[in-house]
Amino acid sequence: MTHKKEEMEEKERQKYQKKKEKGTRKLVKDMSPREHKAVKKTWKEHCTKYRAKKKNLKEITNTFIRENTPDSIEPTVECRAPSRSSVAARKKEAKKKREKILKEKDHKIQEYKQKFEKYKRRLQRLKKKVINNNQNDESPNTKLTRLCDNPSTRKDVVKKALFGEVLNKQLEENYAGLKTQKEKEIFGKVLSGKIVEKYKLWRIKDSAILYKRLQESKNQSVLPKTGTRLALISSEHMKTVMLKMLAWSCEGTIEEGKKLINTCLAYNSQLPVIPKTENEQLVKGYLAILCHQVESRMPHFSAAGYFTVDYKMLGMIAATLTSNLVVLLQFIQKDCK
Repeated sequence: MTHKKEEMEEKERQKYQKKKEKGTRKLVKDMSPREHKAVKKTWKEHCTKYRAKKKNLKEITNTFIRENTPDSIEPTVECRAPSRSSVAARKKEAKKKREKILKEKDHKIQEYKQKFEKYKRRLQRLKKKVINNNQNDESPNTKLTRLCDNPSTRKDVVKKALFGEVLNKQLEENYAGLKTQKEKEIFGKVLSGKIVEKYKLWRIKDSAILYKRLQESKNQSVLPKTGTRLALISSEHMKTVMLKMLAWSCEGTIEEGKKLINTCLAYNSQLPVIPKTENEQLVKGYLAILCHQVESRMPHFSAAGYFTVDYKMLGMIAATLTSNLVVLLQFIQKDCK
């Protein structure tokens, strides 16, 4: 069989080589796209036939085996009912598992509660520490300003002011009792330092140490600063420009209303006295109505009836603005001095 098969394969190879030499059988690289497409189509047909043939052969084999194979006898399995003892044991084990799980959960809850309380106490300590550090880092001026701004700490401000006055009096008495120059120098060194030089609260003179009052709180200042005054001046200028534009628009509207009457009369004069067509009659009627409406309802703008809004209003605004500017410039000069 193998020898015959080899001979057949050899014959097929020789036939293929002869066809190749004659040119009837081409390689894929030598084919045109059209020829390649046709060859692919034939290849697909051959493949489908081969697969269908193989599938049919497999089905025939399976049916033959199924028909000629005897039925197997399956062994029967006896199902026994569970006993009461086994059911009770299973229930007992399940109960133990549940109790164990619940105990573990309770234990974890207790651990988390303890950790929560621990971290809560730590957070409170840190907050207190931060507050104390902030209070220690505050400068004396900032601290007193904060106390003055808070109504609930006015008593502390009074206490501190009283302590300062008492300390001032005591230092004056001690300084007056000093006799030698060396003692006075030592006394001055004790009271001198960076903070005292920064705020200049204590100044040594020949006979006494004077106490300088603390600066007033920023919220207690009545007059605005220079920057705010300049902002006020700029806002006044903007208001003036807006009022000027308003007066210009109102004056222009009134002028246009007056021009409209003249325009209506001019168009009416161009039409014949006795209209010949319906259109002329309609146009003449509409012009008469429009002219009457404009005359009876002439545009007029006023500030709630107090004064008319037009160019005459600008003189009053200019006078008011000039007086305000003079006053503000006087305040600015005082601050600069």
